[in-house]
Amino acid sequence: MRTMKVTRCLPCRLVVVVASHLRSRKRTVVTVLLASFIVVVLTQKYWVQAHLQYLLEYDFAVSPTRRAGNTVRTKVPSYAVTGETNLTENNSMVDFYEPSKCPRSIASLPKYSQWFRERFKPNVKLFLDKLDGDSIGNLSFYELPFGFKDENHRFINRLLHHGNFKNLPLNLRRDKECISCAVVGSGGILNGSYAGKEIDAHDLVFRLNTAITYGRYAKDVGSRTDFYMFFPESAHLNSFSGQNVTLLYTMYKSFDVEYVAELLNINRLRISRRMDPDRLKIIHPDFFRYVFAKFLDGRAMKPTTGAIVVMLAVHLCDSVTIYGFGYDPQFSMHYYDAEFLKRTYRSTWTHDVENEKRLWGKLHQEGALRFFKRDVM
Repeated sequence: MRTMKVTRCLPCRLVVVVASHLRSRKRTVVTVLLASFIVVVLTQKYWVQAHLQYLLEYDFAVSPTRRAGNTVRTKVPSYAVTGETNLTENNSMVDFYEPSKCPRSIASLPKYSQWFRERFKPNVKLFLDKLDGDSIGNLSFYELPFGFKDENHRFINRLLHHGNFKNLPLNLRRDKECISCAVVGSGGILNGSYAGKEIDAHDLVFRLNTAITYGRYAKDVGSRTDFYMFFPESAHLNSFSGQNVTLLYTMYKSFDVEYVAELLNINRLRISRRMDPDRLKIIHPDFFRYVFAKFLDGRAMKPTTGAIVVMLAVHLCDSVTIYGFGYDPQFSMHYYDAEFLKRTYRSTWTHDVENEKRLWGKLHQEGALRFFKRDVM
């Protein structure tokens, strides 16, 4: 009888209908959200695979030789350009790099690690040179930082052939059979680490972006710098003024290409004293693509400068230790932060820093480098 009364009660019937409708709608919403999530995951997986295949479609540029002391002479073409200055008609030397004879070198790791062997290309070209200017079309399939598609090829050609772009050879070995390298990032894990002496004890020290090495920071991050990597917005060149530091320049966008003219003091009324243009090396776009496709699986939009400088050291050195990489929430984002700063996805949205952190762990596991960590504050 009570049930009959409830069903005959119009307001009660409305409540039952509404409640039933809401439950049904809730199930529908949950079903739609779940289906959408599955579609997004599958689409992302397909996109990553397709993107990776796209990045691997063309072969990577390689150095013609790795023999010690070998060079290639190339004739610099002439240009009839109004107002162009300092273009040389002389033959110029294109430098290649002496291979390692160290018995414990990273270069020998492919013998023992299948994972590393499937990815590592010892002859991949690291830096742009005049030969790339003569064949700029070979770098036109991809957009920056992986190539020069949609860029002014004539302008890039002129830069690479300009007299101010010396592109001096690297003197890495200095009569040493084995060279050790430290790559120093800006991670807050270095604050209070007292790793400065250990870092400076390496044969070569690589740094990047806001590399503060003076004052109280030296005890944690060291004071020596042999290689410094940067892009326009991250340049901290005043710290290395007058020092014998090789400058490693990365190009991510069109403005970065134009900025090379400023770095080389081309067509400037006043010469910049912030850096010695003779020390400038420009990272090859194919090296960007190689690191991104082979070691980072083509994830995110582009690799960080940190990923590029670490892999550059892996190709140039016999042993590598990386410091200040792999964000740890126990520590501030940077070792020089005045207040504790957490990393946000907004600050690194074009990169996949978690994927890069996994790479450091994998390279450490395979014996390609040592990943500096701290267990205590």
